[in-house]
Amino acid sequence: MAAVEPNPLLLGSLLRLARQAACKGALEDGTPVGKACRHLGALGLLESSGPCSQAELSEYLAVNRSVMVKLIDDLEAARAVVRDRCPNDRRSYALALSSRGRRRAHDLAGALGEREELACGRLESPERRRLCRLLARLAESRRAEPLPELLAGSLLFVLFLSGELAEQAVGPVLRRLGTDLREVTALSLLIKSPCSQRILGSWLSIGPATTVELVDSLESLGALKRARKLSDRRSYLLEVTARGERLARRAEAALEAGGDALAAALAPGERAELAGLLVKLLLPPLERAGSRRAPAATSPARGV
Repeated sequence: MAAVEPNPLLLGSLLRLARQAACKGALEDGTPVGKACRHLGALGLLESSGPCSQAELSEYLAVNRSVMVKLIDDLEAARAVVRDRCPNDRRSYALALSSRGRRRAHDLAGALGEREELACGRLESPERRRLCRLLARLAESRRAEPLPELLAGSLLFVLFLSGELAEQAVGPVLRRLGTDLREVTALSLLIKSPCSQRILGSWLSIGPATTVELVDSLESLGALKRARKLSDRRSYLLEVTARGERLARRAEAALEAGGDALAAALAPGERAELAGLLVKLLLPPLERAGSRRAPAATSPARGV
């Protein structure tokens, strides 16, 4: 496997792509994989640490308040958690795990483990175990204590959590540049290879509506343009403009200059190993992005 330069932007982009790719779809009972990961995270923490507040769960799972409210409502409706008054502050509530919630946590861990082969089958079993451990360490570096064993052993959960942490870690730097990790990831792929809107969505593992929203946002920034394919005048290629290339370079430079905490979580050799495993996990879409060339009919044509 080719060496991968572990700069913060690349690692953040790979983590985001891996989360999107590995956590799409649903479990056999119909629960979306991403939702299952969030439920497992909340239930696993409550099993390991005992009752805690909604704010503590929100920080632990790197999700905003509105998402956490919906998550807790779902778990309460399933009678997996109960609310009790905090013993040290009777004005506040603590969430506690029910016996049903404990069973649900282990059921989710088992279902996500079965799903792992489908989602991460490009990696050999030892590679999946190594990736799981590296991602668990990355997540643990943001906390004062190790992940509970139930969570640290779930590759899909640590992929999901690491993707959320990547957004959280690089988000403030990118927002100051007027962009976000999804937009910069899209620009990085399109710089390597202009493609159609449909193909970009498949590379990013996002749906058509979200892809349209993303492309419209980048167009409004002047970061990309649509060029007609002369071989098919009904189709367009998305091409990064000079402004878009400058934005991608500024994003990388800002992250490197800031000593981004995400990249500092592991030693350089471990970051390179992690990036290499993520590239292998994502190999088909990344390989297509790296090998496609813009048709000669477009102007200007980009190399790879």
